[in-house]
Formats: sequence, C-alpha cells, structure tokens
Amino acid sequence: MRSYIVSKNALDAVSATEHSQGVIAVTKLNVLGASSINPQSKYLLLDRVQDPGNIGAIIRTACAFGFKGVVITAGSADPFSPKVTRAAAGALWKIDLIKLENIYEVSTFKIIAADTEARTREILSGPPVFYSPWATKREAFRMKSGDWRKIP
Repeated sequence: MRSYIVSKNALDAVSATEHSQGVIAVTKLNVLGASSINPQSKYLLLDRVQDPGNIGAIIRTACAFGFKGVVITAGSADPFSPKVTRAAAGALWKIDLIKLENIYEVSTFKIIAADTEARTREILSGPPVFYSPWATKREAFRMKSGDWRKIP
C-alpha cells in the first residue's frame, strides 16, 4: 500500500466532507453478483433503501452480527457513497456486498421478511398469494417469503 502526504488544500479538494479527518483511502470496489451467494450463509437483503446513513448502519450491523453479506436491490442508494462509507465504519471491507439488477435473482432462497407493514405469520402461512388482483409482482415476492417479522 502506498501513502502520500498532501497539502490541506489538496486534501480538501478530494474530501467529500466539510471537515475531513485528514485521511483518505482509494480502494478497489468489490461488488459481487447473485451467483456468489452461498445458500448456507446468512445475508441481509435491502430492497430499495434510499437513505445512505441507514444503509451504512445496516451494513455495519450485519457485519457485527456475523452475516456473510448484504444484498442490495436496484433502486437503493449507492452503497459506496461517502455517507454510506462513513456510516459503515469500515464494515464495507469485511462483508460481501452483492448488487441485484432484479430482486427475483434471489427468489429461490429462503427469505425472512421484515418491514413496518408486516402481516402476521398466520395470515401468510398458506400458499403464496400470486393471483391477488391488487398485488404487484414485488408484493407477491414478499408474500412468497413465508416468514415475516414486524419492525416496530
């Protein structure tokens, strides 16, 4: 690894924050695809999460709880934006990051779903409800997960 000492003006020019901590790293991005998912491991899937601070905190938490990686769907904030990088606090380099073009790339895996509108498990204990005229394809995918957790 090479390191350089630069002037404050040069550091300020490349820093994404108003008050830099005085250290900047340039690294190779290691983004994986769905084919790299190990069915025996645990992953956290983020579906269209927009807030970069939340994404970074979730990546950091997934790393702390021993998840193999974080799967991010299209429509989510950039997982390598400066805000995500700061909020992840180094976890981006300790955990697999998998980007999906289409959420159905993981439709064969066991999924435990959680969101603020989760229904009780009993309601979804029957076969997946794909025929419901008001359900979008994404809602049908969520229903197919079969196991739900409500986030208060």
